Amino acid sequence: MIKVRVAEDGTKSFQVYERARVREKSIKVYVGSFSSRREAEFAAQQHRVTQRGIKDGDLAAHRLGLVAPGTAVVVGQLHRNV
Repeated sequence: MIKVRVAEDGTKSFQVYERARVREKSIKVYVGSFSSRREAEFAAQQHRVTQRGIKDGDLAAHRLGLVAPGTAVVVGQLHRNV
């Protein structure tokens, strides 16, 4: 989801929010603020690709700074300690 924010001086910023799975729950996460819609759309797409990689087990969430090392993470149906 991309929200357009207009500052008092009239400049626009595009804030990106997406969904992420954390401890079996889907939560809304803030991805970032960008100066153009194109950058915001790219960031949203990158977030979705990253989340898919984590879910499929191709990416380790702790290496992306999403969870602390040693935390148990559920990936698909497999339980792994990272």
